[in-house]
Amino acid sequence: MESDQFTRKVAAMVPFKRLGTFVKGYEFNDEKIGSAFEFDGLAQPHRVESLVDTILRTALDDDGYEALAVGNRVDHDDGRSVFILVLDDDYDLEKLKERPLPKLLHWSVERIMLVLDGPHVYKPIG
Repeated sequence: MESDQFTRKVAAMVPFKRLGTFVKGYEFNDEKIGSAFEFDGLAQPHRVESLVDTILRTALDDDGYEALAVGNRVDHDDGRSVFILVLDDDYDLEKLKERPLPKLLHWSVERIMLVLDGPHVYKPIG
């Protein structure tokens, strides 16, 4: 999901939160979204963006995550930015990598796991 317009639109939906240099969480996966809704998610990015927007507005509870961000994975940056559901953040990469996420995810995150990939550590953009 590389659309700057989509990023700005989503950023306007959520309250601002200053994050650490690195974040840990789950990314919305274009291929998984396409598979779940029976279309090619890589070939139809605008459709993916529309579905992510719908998920954020209707299926995901604000209490289920710390923040939303756009960034790149630190373990293999392929140059592609992804939309991240942030569950933890830190200024120290190693501390964040070692710190486990809660064993029980919020119910609203659990119900959308079909379209998420992770958890991974990311470097937010901007």
